[in-house]
Amino acid sequence: AGGEEAGEEGAGEEGVGQPLKRPRLDPAAAASEGGAKRGAKGEAPADGLRLVVMSATIDASAFAEYYRGCSLAPPAADAASSASGASSLAPVVRIGSRAHQVACYSLDDLVAAMPEAPKVVVDDGAGGAGRAATSANAASGAAAPPPRDEKARAAKLDPSTYPMVDYLLAAHAERKLLATLPNAPAAVPHGGGVLVFLPGYSEIQECHKALKRGVLATAAGSRLLVLQLHALLDDAAQSQALAPPPAGAIKVILATNIAESALTVPDVSIIIDAGLEKLPYFDARANTDTLLLRRCARASAVQRAGRAGRVAPGVCLRLYPAAFLKDTAVMPAFTPAEIERTSLLNLVLKVKTIAPDAPPAALLDEAIQPPTTARVAAAVDALGALGALATAADGGRPPSAAAGSLSEGGACARVTTLGRLVASLPVSVPMGRLLVLGEAFGCGRQAALLAALLTLPDPFLQPYTRAAAAPAAEPANDGAAEAAAAAEDVGFFKPRLVHFTARGCSDPLAALALFDEWQRVLSTGGPPAAAQYAQAQRASYKRLSEIEFLSRELSSRLKRERLESGLSLPPPGTSAADGGPNLLTLQALLCAAFLPNLALGRTTCPPAVLADIARHRLDPSRTVAFIVGSGSQGGAHLTQANLAAALKPCGKLEQSIISKSRVHVNGALSLQTSAVLSFASQEGALLALRMAGMRGSLPVPLTGADGTTRQPVGTAWLQAPQYACRLRFQRLTCLEDAAAVAPPEPAAGGVEGAAPAGLAAAHDDAGESAEVLPVDQARGGWRERAATPPAHP
Repeated sequence: AGGEEAGEEGAGEEGVGQPLKRPRLDPAAAASEGGAKRGAKGEAPADGLRLVVMSATIDASAFAEYYRGCSLAPPAADAASSASGASSLAPVVRIGSRAHQVACYSLDDLVAAMPEAPKVVVDDGAGGAGRAATSANAASGAAAPPPRDEKARAAKLDPSTYPMVDYLLAAHAERKLLATLPNAPAAVPHGGGVLVFLPGYSEIQECHKALKRGVLATAAGSRLLVLQLHALLDDAAQSQALAPPPAGAIKVILATNIAESALTVPDVSIIIDAGLEKLPYFDARANTDTLLLRRCARASAVQRAGRAGRVAPGVCLRLYPAAFLKDTAVMPAFTPAEIERTSLLNLVLKVKTIAPDAPPAALLDEAIQPPTTARVAAAVDALGALGALATAADGGRPPSAAAGSLSEGGACARVTTLGRLVASLPVSVPMGRLLVLGEAFGCGRQAALLAALLTLPDPFLQPYTRAAAAPAAEPANDGAAEAAAAAEDVGFFKPRLVHFTARGCSDPLAALALFDEWQRVLSTGGPPAAAQYAQAQRASYKRLSEIEFLSRELSSRLKRERLESGLSLPPPGTSAADGGPNLLTLQALLCAAFLPNLALGRTTCPPAVLADIARHRLDPSRTVAFIVGSGSQGGAHLTQANLAAALKPCGKLEQSIISKSRVHVNGALSLQTSAVLSFASQEGALLALRMAGMRGSLPVPLTGADGTTRQPVGTAWLQAPQYACRLRFQRLTCLEDAAAVAPPEPAAGGVEGAAPAGLAAAHDDAGESAEVLPVDQARGGWRERAATPPAHP
């Protein structure tokens, strides 16, 4: 399990015990015992194990050293190496090579060959500031030493990258790119496909927007067929990216690192590599996994370049200086191992089940790249807090916060019944805890579905359609194109929002509602009807099927493990015929499963917005405030009619309050326009947040000041959306902290913060009296109520 994919999966599941313990073989004993079992030609023993560690980006020398002494060499060779006091390294076999030549060009080479190209600012990701890429400074600047904190290694994709991609694609569409590159292979096809490596979905969307404003709006760009390729697309969209383009078209694929090794696009001849990737890292401060944007490893850069040499010679255009490839602080030789960057909860729990009496750190020290003792100790303590580990002094119960730490050696810790159940499941420890608590709550089916939903990719698809892949016509202006894209995004998002608001503003429960309805349609109308429902809900039929399969597998495994452990099953919970568990039960289940990641919510909003809400008696849950961009043309002529037309996809706009105030900008007073908008429903306000917040700004075409001219005379940009119901979370470190925070009595004009302890009380009183304005951020969950908005955020 040495590769990025197979190795990471194996490191978290059943195969954990095998690679952890470094083989300690006596070569002489192996020679004498294995000599009789080997054949005349030195084959592996018939009853032995042959382990093949294989990957395109593996650190072969590290694995060869790790398995020193395990070679299947003939007995004479083993005996000779033993006599000399050195065991032979494990054999390394390198198979195949690139079939065709691929010429690689760094950003220095591109700047020298194309002086008129847009300037690109690159971030080394090693703590240094971004720098403009020229042939001089790229060669002279050395990256800073690697910081100790992985967060400081995060890199950034500067927006100047997108104009450079647009320039290169325009040159390729005009058949000028290959002629400009020095010493480019002569056999590179001029009409070959282009594969652009970008770090994530949001960067792909921004690049696609830049191309629509640039090369795709020109005559030469009409030959380009721009497609997207990432894990959030359904099978049809991914297949379209892999299919041959129409005659005369040049296929351009904007892809994440999914195209690095998981998929092969055969007709690609040009690679444009931004040199970035997103990897999961465990954030110990937030106690959760997060995606970190950073420079890719040099092995990944080589692998990406190889995508162009599959069927014909190609070129690889790297949008970063050549110095990055020589600096391990910027681009390490290989991708950091999963054991170094992700949570150790599952791994430590597996180790304790394999060797109950040994300290986990001692066994994990036998790994190729062992984790630090501090990280192992933190994982042991976290497992104790979750109830998966306990000491004999605790009587098999998890230790309390005042009982001390389990991490002092770790050998005294024992796997509890909960820990054994969780360790048998192919999910993370919090997901396993969710399954077990679901059985205890009498809603095992819903818990299994939630665990599957949170483990597998999101069943809701991202707003990308086949129509968006077609070459775009020249837009009337940037504002019109942005408004059309925002309206399309809102239309795509509406089905999800319906489930979201109906299920307590919870993403997991919204996906659960989607699955329940899909399963009902499937049972009554069959697969065709279920496929139509999934398409109407902008969801993936395949992912919903995978969720159903995994949830059944999890339920079956848990039941089998309980029976083997002699644990009696709980009485049947509420059946589907009775309506299933209520919303409060499911919310409590999620809160209990993910301890200690609880939070206390406080409403946040500028005082001026809260004052407008109070003065005009608006419902905060249906109100959104914007700042009109200072660079807007004709911002003074912004009217409610303009706003209603631009926000029509969100729903009915009931009232708008447009005001001006003087603010300090860079030490000088400036006139700023703001707009407070009240919609007919909370869904409308959330859709407006989606339209503006997800895209950074929202264009509003302006008509004449007298209202008689229909032709736009300018564009206003709504920026910095503010929502009174938006919550700012401060993580609570343990359950005792949550219990200690009692919800205060609401004072006149104050806001009541409902802590987890006050969850049930929040359900009892809906606050429907005339003088109360419900701020319903989590319907049926945490509820903020205020007679009048507070004077301070």
